Amino acid sequence: MDPDPLSLRIPAEIVYLILSELYEKTDLLNSRLISKMFMQVASPLGFRRLTLSRAPESLAGIARISDSPLAKLVSEVVLEEVEFPLKMVPLDQPSSDDPFRVGMALYIPKFHNLTTLIFSFPDFWEFENNFTPPGRNDQGSRSAFESDITASNLALHQQERFFHMLGRCNPDLIPPTMNTIVIHNLMSFWSVHFDIDKLRPFLASLTNFKVDIQIVPDLRLEELFQHPPREHDPQFIPFWREFDLLLDAACNLTSLSLTSDADAYNTWGSVNIFPRLQNLSLNGFLFAYSYLDGDVVLRTCCLETFIILHHNTLQHLLLSDCFIDIMAEFRSWAEIFREFERNLGKLRSFDFQLSNGNGYATMSMEEPGGHYINANATNEPNFADTNMSEEEIKKADKLALLSLQNAIKSRNE
Repeated sequence: MDPDPLSLRIPAEIVYLILSELYEKTDLLNSRLISKMFMQVASPLGFRRLTLSRAPESLAGIARISDSPLAKLVSEVVLEEVEFPLKMVPLDQPSSDDPFRVGMALYIPKFHNLTTLIFSFPDFWEFENNFTPPGRNDQGSRSAFESDITASNLALHQQERFFHMLGRCNPDLIPPTMNTIVIHNLMSFWSVHFDIDKLRPFLASLTNFKVDIQIVPDLRLEELFQHPPREHDPQFIPFWREFDLLLDAACNLTSLSLTSDADAYNTWGSVNIFPRLQNLSLNGFLFAYSYLDGDVVLRTCCLETFIILHHNTLQHLLLSDCFIDIMAEFRSWAEIFREFERNLGKLRSFDFQLSNGNGYATMSMEEPGGHYINANATNEPNFADTNMSEEEIKKADKLALLSLQNAIKSRNE
């Protein structure tokens, strides 16, 4: 009798396609028991990504795999914060049994084919909606350290504690194959501090960086749209200042992907150019222009200029749910597309909100495409100064987008 009859009837390629669709990891791992061929196909899929949480069994599982032949199959590790803490511990009192700290120091260095670290924070909005302040102790009072605990400062504390731990990892222990960092639900706290000097060696080794940002309540709405700072105007968003330093430290990127859950305005003029950047993906960011009566200097801080400055290397550009803020100065998507066509000569693909097949700029928040907003009070766009109707603007945007895509198509032929 053939000890592995299934392998005679189902090609390995078909088995791979089937197993790739399995959602539950337990199902994938159990499929390894079907036959030798299933074992060979399922093992790389099942152990490609490991998740380390604060549960004791999670660290124990990572430890077992790191000392087994399966370690060579691991290419991604997720450090997953399942929930926010209900107490705060000073940053200068690190816990010696912190599973993330232990995992980074002892086990992750054993995954010699590791390429990707994924840091996943909980969803802040869900936490805030269900947050109950910590109760009082037996004496009916709380310590001074806990007296003003809110959902925001607990989440901020956890985020800072996480980066504090990461910055103290020995960069020599990180596998040399590791080149990608993904951060889910990075929270834009006003007083956030990333300790960039400690993280710099770690970030400089990256070629791929992907971050999903959550705009949290202490970032007031009017500050989302605040103009870039000048020497006499230091009150711009501290989060973006820290985040820009984080980006600057990741100076060797070839791929950058940023997503915001609100219309985010960054001071792009303070971000250094990435000399090797080939792929750029932006979701939920504002294209905002001069706020000071046409001050040309401020145009260097806008997102359009940041993109064009990468004309020597940029090959793939994706803009999704991005907006033009026309509160102070009108600029159309058509103008931006024409600048891309003129300046981005190495661009090989450009995706502009093509989810429903339209991909044109629109004034309606209900339609796919880039949007126009007025960040001054109502968010309703005002086109009175353009001498063009809404339909004329939309038509011009469509034509300019088509021209850009045709130019890219010609380069690829």
